[in-house]
Amino acid sequence: MPYSKTDKLNETKSLMTLLPEKLKIFNVDPITVAFVLALSVKQGKVLTLKQTLNLIKDPGLKYRAESMVTEEIYKQLQELLKTYSYEDFANFIYNYNAVNDSFRQNDTTPESIVKLAIKLLEIIKSDKVGDFGCGRGSFLMSASAQEPCVHYYGCEINTNAAEIAKMRALVSNADIEIQQGNIFDIRQKDFTKIFSNYPFALPLRYLGGLEYVKELQLRCPKVSTATSSDWVFNSFICDHLSPTGKGIGVMTNGSTFNTIDTSIRKYFIEQGLIEAVIALPNRLFFTTTIPTCLIILSKGNKTIRMVDASQMYRQERRQNVLMDEHIQQIVESCSTDSAHSKQVSLEELQAQNYVLFPGKYLEQKAVVENAVVLGSLATSITRAAALRADELDALISDNPTSIQYLSSSDISHGVISKDLPYLKELPERCQSAVIKDNSLILTKNAPYKSAVVRVKEGQTIVASGNMYILALDTTKVNGYYVQAFLESVLGQKVLAQASVGAVISLLSLKALKELPIPVCPIKEQEKIAHRYLCAQDEVAILKLQLAKAEKRVQNVWEEA
Repeated sequence: MPYSKTDKLNETKSLMTLLPEKLKIFNVDPITVAFVLALSVKQGKVLTLKQTLNLIKDPGLKYRAESMVTEEIYKQLQELLKTYSYEDFANFIYNYNAVNDSFRQNDTTPESIVKLAIKLLEIIKSDKVGDFGCGRGSFLMSASAQEPCVHYYGCEINTNAAEIAKMRALVSNADIEIQQGNIFDIRQKDFTKIFSNYPFALPLRYLGGLEYVKELQLRCPKVSTATSSDWVFNSFICDHLSPTGKGIGVMTNGSTFNTIDTSIRKYFIEQGLIEAVIALPNRLFFTTTIPTCLIILSKGNKTIRMVDASQMYRQERRQNVLMDEHIQQIVESCSTDSAHSKQVSLEELQAQNYVLFPGKYLEQKAVVENAVVLGSLATSITRAAALRADELDALISDNPTSIQYLSSSDISHGVISKDLPYLKELPERCQSAVIKDNSLILTKNAPYKSAVVRVKEGQTIVASGNMYILALDTTKVNGYYVQAFLESVLGQKVLAQASVGAVISLLSLKALKELPIPVCPIKEQEKIAHRYLCAQDEVAILKLQLAKAEKRVQNVWEEA
């Protein structure tokens, strides 16, 4: 029976403290030393160090133990062999990483994610379970503690992590096989359950998976070495699942919506390989703040369950944690519709350009009455040309010219600053970024800013590269009316709904053209536009009054 994380934990607390303290001066791995001591005490008699080391059958582990455990160390720790049992040392090996922050590494999956994955996989006795990129074996140890009568297989490329996983497996009494090597070299097939916390955003050339990418290209021609490694790992997991198997991968949120992965997302969706996507809270990992999600992979899916668990966590000092109640809520959300969960059809996924980010499908839809798409109200929509920071610096003029530069920082609540920087000249490629009088401008990314631009005669205003320039058809729509809508609560919701991205929300040109705008008769629009401009004037007056009051506050002491 494998040891659980609570078995005799209280009894081994003193060993948790004592052994690392005794080893401080030697600067060696306490787990390896504990492994050697466990083998020694298990024999029920006093063994020499050489006799103990000869009990280790794995060549890599034996070399590790020989290089770390010297005669001096072994001699100084003899007293521990009389005080502590094999079970005590086994629990030390199992639990050490969990109670010592300084020893947590990139190869350790957060305990709460491990718990969630085990719940979702529902491991039973007849399963064959794999962990691709098993690190120090956290998932395998926890899973085998709950269901020991299963063959578990783990593969890890990092030698140090793989050897720790092997030692933990050997003292667990469970059927756990650990292989040190690249997961793309795994040849075993037909796993019924697979878990993988693969590396985040690591170029494939560093993973040795280029041959597999070539194989994948035969199925999905648009796949390349630029494709997010998350999807290559996900494909590898699917290839090693049995027909009724289930796999879970921990992937980055960006891979669920970025443009470069659209084709491979389409492939996965149309092949029915995705069962669910679960958006996780930020800061679950000890060593990274990259937003992540769980993807549940299986075969024959006609719909995909979207679960937004991003707000289900308890905040702790250094990281966020999924509590048992959060895990239970996520598991339940995977089978029922709720405010956090929705079953999404292939048609819905196609309409959203195969975006797989749960928040895209779970936000409450904004209802726009009498809606007309924005593209039909504009005579042209232009994307401004971007200037590099050094190019812009070289163009800025200290003296007034006829050319001025407008960036998002110059816009506040629909009002454009009067102090726009001047440019010495207008680069050829920025001709398309020149704003015509009465055009509407809108930033490409959130927080979205928009404004109607008034251009004086002889004045040229150039938009920065993160803006769209819309020349509106004034016979159909009033620019200030559209601006009033975009700044409204409903307008902001419509913009958010049309955006993609978990960390940075972006508005594509296609989404902008399809943005729903409520249209009423021109006279009604003009009334709303007038009220909007009056409100802007009121804000401007209040700002002036505030500036004067602040200046008086600064001068009170001097005047007194």
